[in-house]
Amino acid sequence: MQDVQALSAELFRMLADTGLWRLVAAFLTLFAVLALRRLVIQSLVARLRRLAARTRFRYDEALLDAITPGLSGLLVLLGVFLAARILPLPTEPFDTERLVFQSLGVAAVVVVIYALHRMSYVLADALDAVAARADPHLRGQFRVVLRQLLSITTWIIGILVVVQNLGYSITSVLAGLGIGGLAVAFAAQETIANFFGSVMLLTDRPFKVGDWIQVGEDIDGDVEEIGFRSTKVRAWDKALISIPNKELASKVIKNWSRMPKRRVKQVIGVTYDSRPEQMRRLVAGIEDILRNDPRVHQEFILVKFTDFSAYSLDVLVYYFTVDTGWLAHLEARQAINLKIMDLVAELGLEFAFPTQTVHLARPEERAG
Repeated sequence: MQDVQALSAELFRMLADTGLWRLVAAFLTLFAVLALRRLVIQSLVARLRRLAARTRFRYDEALLDAITPGLSGLLVLLGVFLAARILPLPTEPFDTERLVFQSLGVAAVVVVIYALHRMSYVLADALDAVAARADPHLRGQFRVVLRQLLSITTWIIGILVVVQNLGYSITSVLAGLGIGGLAVAFAAQETIANFFGSVMLLTDRPFKVGDWIQVGEDIDGDVEEIGFRSTKVRAWDKALISIPNKELASKVIKNWSRMPKRRVKQVIGVTYDSRPEQMRRLVAGIEDILRNDPRVHQEFILVKFTDFSAYSLDVLVYYFTVDTGWLAHLEARQAINLKIMDLVAELGLEFAFPTQTVHLARPEERAG
């Protein structure tokens, strides 16, 4: 028994002399903190998530999702910190202890800023919902810009805190930024112009996400995203076009989706052998077709025999379709055009097309 005790004492003395016990203690400490982290994530966060599911607040679960990775990272850093406090870190040839703890401090700040960055997305969604309650057409319009603005602000503040933790004076850094501010502003003038362009677009609201717009002759499609720097438009050939917001703010934008109704203006020409009574019945019949079609907006309908053209008798047909979507609009026009063709055939008329009549004089007529 005494031999066993002596052996144990000798082993303990050897561990104490070599510092191996510190390594074992650091490992056990790190293991215990990681086990605590697992317990917190699986038990505490899961319980909070169940409580959040019972509340009426829409964003509490999203906040938990945003905070959980940061909380997990902080617990890991806590374990590393406690383990580093136990280990004998060398101070020569350089101060390893100071470097390790300073690095852990910077890492902790980065983890917190990352969690705030994720929370800024939730805040942007909440602010977007508040704006949508005031005006339903604003839903989704501010989300991207708010996310980018809050995220950039969060990371700027985080970088300043990291600089402060590294031992540098924020005042001197800000002063240096002030001296170089003009150069930075000059280099970033395009970004600044695009930002103010996006503010103007969101303020004036010439379009919203999902609208069909046309800008100039080359850009025609659906708005997919209004961003901090540019607006993305999905063209009809499915190509994605990114337009700088400063250009959109200074150009004429045609918003097809804002049409309350969509115009149809066409001329129907019949041949010159048509009789007056047939023309009267044709005009009345086309107007009757339009008046009895639910796809036609009834506020304004115009059908008139207007012109004696070079090769046809022209009837102006002017109306609006209720549906403004391109496909629905074309389907309405097609159905009405087919009804007009049936009417023309029923009246015994014929559509005119460009023709020329050549009269040949007889020889005696030329001699006369």
